[in-house]
Amino acid sequence: MQRNRLIAWWIFWLALPLNTYAKPIGLPGVPGAKVTTADWSYQGERGPQNWGNLSPAYALCQSGSSQSPVDLMPEHASRLAPLRFHYRTDSLNIGNDGLSIRMAYAPGSYLQVENRQFELKELVFRTPGEHTIEGRQMDMEVQLLHRSSAGVTAILAIPVSAGVRRNAMLQRIWDYLPTGRGTGRYYRYIGVNPVFFLPADRSYFRYTGSLTEPPCTERITWFVMQKPVEVSVHLIDRIRQIMGHNNRPVQATNGRSILTSR
Repeated sequence: MQRNRLIAWWIFWLALPLNTYAKPIGLPGVPGAKVTTADWSYQGERGPQNWGNLSPAYALCQSGSSQSPVDLMPEHASRLAPLRFHYRTDSLNIGNDGLSIRMAYAPGSYLQVENRQFELKELVFRTPGEHTIEGRQMDMEVQLLHRSSAGVTAILAIPVSAGVRRNAMLQRIWDYLPTGRGTGRYYRYIGVNPVFFLPADRSYFRYTGSLTEPPCTERITWFVMQKPVEVSVHLIDRIRQIMGHNNRPVQATNGRSILTSR
């Protein structure tokens, strides 16, 4: 009898919808930037062209000389170290701050470049893509923000193009996109791993830039994958319907070196 009750309990547990195990969360943050801010936007008078005038804290958005994103030209090949990805599967922790869809990550996942480790903190979706490659703008860009133990910020950007290929990991996330501004959910039983967002070709661009949203903090190391990942059109359309355009326009390189791994 006890065994039968135990079996019945497990059947009941498995039959419940995954939303049953979701709980509200505080929105994940970006180091050096606000999350639930209402004093800047991507359109209108508070759009990117005026960020630097909205607050003294945002002055670099206008006066900075190493701003991001930029147009990337594969001209300066260099012997750059390969990027090594040590990403673990984590529970889906996702929020909509009214400006972007963001996913927070628990400690344990990191990017390794030679002997330096950058711990993965957050993933952000931008539509359309922010960086351009030889003048070509991508349909979406996935940005993975990392920080080292010394406080150095490194962002990995993955260009995304619309096509017919299916990305099961993105589809899993898309099924639970928060549509309401200022909402976030934590789904303990939904596992996500950003390694499945990466292109098969791991060649990349590297340059020094900034955050692409206020306060536009500089001295950020950017790694931008050279080859885009293709995903189905409806996935990109879905996030565009929720967020609209949330990309900063391309900024001047001002003589900065942009290296390519090959």
